[in-house]
Amino acid sequence: MCMDMLTKRFGAKAAVKLTIVSMIFNLCWCAISYLITHIGLNWSAFYTYNKDVANMAVNDTLGGTWYILLASTIALIVAAIVNAVINQAVGKLFKKDNFTAYAARSWISTFVAQFLDNLVFASIAFFAFFGWTFTQVLIYAVLLATLEVVMEAVFSPIGYKVCKMWDRKNIGNEYLEWAANNR
Repeated sequence: MCMDMLTKRFGAKAAVKLTIVSMIFNLCWCAISYLITHIGLNWSAFYTYNKDVANMAVNDTLGGTWYILLASTIALIVAAIVNAVINQAVGKLFKKDNFTAYAARSWISTFVAQFLDNLVFASIAFFAFFGWTFTQVLIYAVLLATLEVVMEAVFSPIGYKVCKMWDRKNIGNEYLEWAANNR
């Protein structure tokens, strides 16, 4: 929903840029978490039960798994670009700026982008590393995309109201003017 709101207000390019920046912060946090698990602290000092279990639990939680990180990062980039481009393209098909236009652009872009997000993620993480069949990956992608578009539909009225409020309060006008002058 945030991606749809950002695309509506600031355009596809800005929404993708913001997603890439957030992905970089996420990767930095993953690197920090990974380092924390390898600095030799005895995490079990904070627990009274089995020390090995406590150390493994903290390391597993903070350490992450490289193929999950790889899969989610690639899926995020693909989905962000697809979502923003489709959202903006569908938005241009409407002459009026109303909830129907917002819902159409949001629901269509969300379903397609989330389907691809889930497909890419499951193909890398589950198909390649856990031995899922492609049928399982496809069912996973369709079911999750359907659930995500249902949630988008539930929360779209809020997203639309926020976008309208941003318009009324001129939120982000400086960026919009800068972007228009630097095309």
